This record gives sequence, C-alpha cells and structure tokens, in this order.
Amino acid sequence: RSAFRGPEPKVTLIAPAEEGSIPFNLAVNATTPGRAALLFEASSRLNPKAAELILLVRRWAK
Repeated sequence: RSAFRGPEPKVTLIAPAEEGSIPFNLAVNATTPGRAALLFEASSRLNPKAAELILLVRRWAK
C-alpha cells in the first residue's frame, strides 16, 4: 500500500521562500521526467521559441 497517487512515485519539496526559491520535483527510478527532459531539449534545438512555449504551458498547468 502506498500514499503515491500517480503511476510513478514523485516527491515535491517545499521550502520557505528566502531570496527567491526554486521549486523542483524529485523523481527516483521514474522514466517520465527523463523523457520529458529529452523532449524539451530536442524541441528547443529545433525551434528556440518552443522552449518558451513549453515553459509557459508548464506554468499554466500548475
């Protein structure tokens, strides 16, 4: 039995904002984050505007 609800375990760390904080997710033994990073890099190389659009959609989705 597990408290994880998604198909892969994911932990989101939250810290107090001091001088600007950087949110990140910690994924262990999960393939999805690696594939997403490869897709982001490949699309950014093809079209630099794609990176801006992907980041905009990620922020909107949260």
